[in-house]
Amino acid sequence: MKKAVQLFVTALLVTCVVFVFAGCIDNKEKTYVEQYTQITADLNDEIGNISNLDTSTVEGFQEFLDMIDSIDEQIHKLADLDPPEKFQEAQECYRTASKGITEANEIFQSLDPEAVLSGDENAYSQYVDALNKYMEACDELQKGDDAINAANK
Repeated sequence: MKKAVQLFVTALLVTCVVFVFAGCIDNKEKTYVEQYTQITADLNDEIGNISNLDTSTVEGFQEFLDMIDSIDEQIHKLADLDPPEKFQEAQECYRTASKGITEANEIFQSLDPEAVLSGDENAYSQYVDALNKYMEACDELQKGDDAINAANK
């Protein structure tokens, strides 16, 4: 009888630990999804706004640079999240995107808007290089989103 009670108590404790652990995983996943949702909503707003800018003026170009800086910050927030196991693949994509957007942002921020707009060949070449890095980072973001969707199926 004593052994049966010990077995029952042990089984009960194991069950409690499993349920508590499962609750932590669900809670971690819930927290990650909430943070991911908020950051990507902010990021989508920024990316949507950037396409509406008139960059043919120095002021518009400077606003573009400010928005790139803001997008860089949002992607860093996304890359710094602590995901549950099922979202690790997505997180790697976000980290790669973060590195790419930082490289692009460094180039963008070093540009002289007047030189780019006046057609300076070197400045324009750097601008195109930064745009290419930015687009590669956006591709990585998309891969991350695809991995999130696949993990949720």
